[in-house]
Amino acid sequence: MDHPPNVCTIEVDLDRVLWLTRGRRWSYAFLLKPLISPGDSWMSIQARIFDGVKPSVSPYSVAGKAVEAVFERAFIATAFVDPVRRDEWGRDVVHHLVWFPPDERAARMVAPADWGPRLVDALAPAYDAAFAVDLADRGDERDLDPIAEVRDAFERERDRLPPRVVLSGRAVMLYALQAFETKRVVLPQTRPRPRHTAGRALFVWVAAFGALLLLALALRRCS
Repeated sequence: MDHPPNVCTIEVDLDRVLWLTRGRRWSYAFLLKPLISPGDSWMSIQARIFDGVKPSVSPYSVAGKAVEAVFERAFIATAFVDPVRRDEWGRDVVHHLVWFPPDERAARMVAPADWGPRLVDALAPAYDAAFAVDLADRGDERDLDPIAEVRDAFERERDRLPPRVVLSGRAVMLYALQAFETKRVVLPQTRPRPRHTAGRALFVWVAAFGALLLLALALRRCS
């Protein structure tokens, strides 16, 4: 088995990152969404990637493949508790990050062990601006999209930051096939068919046949 180098460097394109987090007075929302078609909702993909994960201050990292028809899109994901920030009620602020590297079919990937916290630190000016927005009187967003004030505060500062972030650090190797087969996320191509479709079609056919039979009997009596 190959061993990773002691130190590695990755260049993360922010347009290929999914980032779910919360603010001081607003609930969890996606601050970043990749500009690639997932074939499924990002909320569903995020939930399946991090299913069963209990984040702590020490970053949890996993690799996997998002499978869409004949295409396979590799990803690296990490989740961790923010070591500094808490919401207004003292609850943990947890970050969930998924990065889709350009090499979408890679069987293994090397990344800095702390790439997630380092990425959040690099985006701190934009995140802190959004984090401070007061939305205590607003309800949660069902689709996990940030309310306009949060999105606008984040984007204003993000526009001042580079579109790519270079991260270096102690390397770890993450396998997207053998070791993390359970993190193989299948992306549906079409919406599921409504239930009872066959039963409804049969009912319509029987009703139509019955109506034609009654019409034939009526015509026979009249003749």
